Amino acid sequence: MILSVKFIIYFLLIKDQVQIKTLVLDLLLFSVYLQY
Repeated sequence: MILSVKFIIYFLLIKDQVQIKTLVLDLLLFSVYLQY
């Protein structure tokens, strides 16, 4: 599941470099939430 999230992050990075920062932060918070 973490790998798929990484692929999504890379895809979005290539697509949009402007919104990638907010997306990464949201995904990191979401992943932490899933771990707990």
